[in-house]
Amino acid sequence: MKTGWVVCKTRVVAPIPTTDKLAIYLNDHLAGATVGVELSRRLARQNQDNEYSGVLERLASELAEDRGALLELMGRLAIGRDRLKLALAWSGEKAGRLKLNGSIVSYSPLSRLEELELLALGVQGKLAMWQALNALGDSHLGGTDLDGLITRARSQVRRLERLRHRAAEEAFAGLKEKIPTITSLNWGTNVSPEHHDKGFTHCFVLTFRAAKDRDAYLVDPAHKALGKVLGPVMDEVMVIDFWAQN
Repeated sequence: MKTGWVVCKTRVVAPIPTTDKLAIYLNDHLAGATVGVELSRRLARQNQDNEYSGVLERLASELAEDRGALLELMGRLAIGRDRLKLALAWSGEKAGRLKLNGSIVSYSPLSRLEELELLALGVQGKLAMWQALNALGDSHLGGTDLDGLITRARSQVRRLERLRHRAAEEAFAGLKEKIPTITSLNWGTNVSPEHHDKGFTHCFVLTFRAAKDRDAYLVDPAHKALGKVLGPVMDEVMVIDFWAQN
């Protein structure tokens, strides 16, 4: 028996702030930036010996610079830091090391994918903030290179998207090593020239000896944990089961 999966992507939208709520808005983003810097640094450390290393190290450096730019902007606007929010953000990031599979101290198989998802969401929010501030057109923002920050945030989104896709592919492909009822697992990205893919980009084909093996896979904790990470970021999923014919 074979079954297939398809992975697609989604988007994040953030509201534009009103000026009377700017102090609260910027402090919220400062708390988020604090989490993002810590998360990016941990990602870089945990992946320093693989192909993710170079991109993650550069992203961690850029996110720290972006947080510094936000602090400078708040200083020019005479907006103080909300110490309580920053402390809660910092402690929340540390508590977030409890991964979906319950691992606290080890770098679990889903850690990279989960953390890339979280970091990507944070960068999308930061991009929305820079764009919202740019739209305000306040003269007090003139000392901040918002256009440059927007361009860099867009670049970060693209780089994280590529890393996220790679991590998702690797995490799904790794199920064969975790679930013994899978006899083979093959996957690939769409290369059809016929344009009948309906937007689907990836296909995973899993082979089982019997229906009971497929059923065991469906309820296996490793499969469920991966589904929790992938589910919120996929537009569509198509699953079909069939008996292979000779």
